[in-house]
Amino acid sequence: MNTNKLLQTIRSGWSPIVVIAVTTFGIIAISIYCLASGYFIIFQNLFYIPIIIACVYYIKRGFAFSVIIACLYFLLTLGFTRDQSILLQALVRVLIFVLVAGVITYLSLARKRVEEELRQQSENLEKLVEERTEELEIANKTLQGEVTERYRLGKALQTETMNFDAVFESSPVAMLVIDETTNIVMVNLAGISMCGGDKAEILQHRPGNALRCVHRSKDTRGCGYSKVCKLCKVRNGIEGLIAEGGSMHGAELELELERSSQQGLDEYRC
Repeated sequence: MNTNKLLQTIRSGWSPIVVIAVTTFGIIAISIYCLASGYFIIFQNLFYIPIIIACVYYIKRGFAFSVIIACLYFLLTLGFTRDQSILLQALVRVLIFVLVAGVITYLSLARKRVEEELRQQSENLEKLVEERTEELEIANKTLQGEVTERYRLGKALQTETMNFDAVFESSPVAMLVIDETTNIVMVNLAGISMCGGDKAEILQHRPGNALRCVHRSKDTRGCGYSKVCKLCKVRNGIEGLIAEGGSMHGAELELELERSSQQGLDEYRC
């Protein structure tokens, strides 16, 4: 079994310390047998297995274990031979064992730091997602409330508009609605009857044109442009209300209007 397969076996459920213990005792037994048989090479490569596993899973403690097992290898070799060249080779292997353990320990520490940073970032991200989700839920509830309120207000406005239109149209009093340019934008049935024309002749016309003021023809542009129009109390009152706001109650204003009769057009005051 190679090291990669052994690590996969550990990840699948075996405890690392059990694997380290089993491989260590097995390698020691193999080492004793090989040394007793006069073999001083090859078998020592098996020591990399527990060294790698220990440094990967236990890091600093694994490094200390690796130093101990490397020294144990040297002591086993020393127990079976006094050959200086063999002992020198064993010492070099001990240093290599320690070096490999140190490199793996360093990489394991770096991996652990990266994993800790990733874990912290993941927690921060989860927390941020939770906060944003909560904010979105609150905003969604607020938006739903606003939509519901606007829908309610829209329905109320629609009802009020319908009521206003009904009252406006059925009123026996002539009523005209004008915009900021003094053009008529709404007129009820009584207003149409008072003007003596149809609705198309009234809307988007100035009051003097719609009501057929006798002075509208004094300028080709109609109501509001002749010299007499500047003295018109009705027009001045309307323009004053548009400019300054407010209201006018109980005012009696005279207009000279043209009305059709059997003999033609008559002028009279109202």
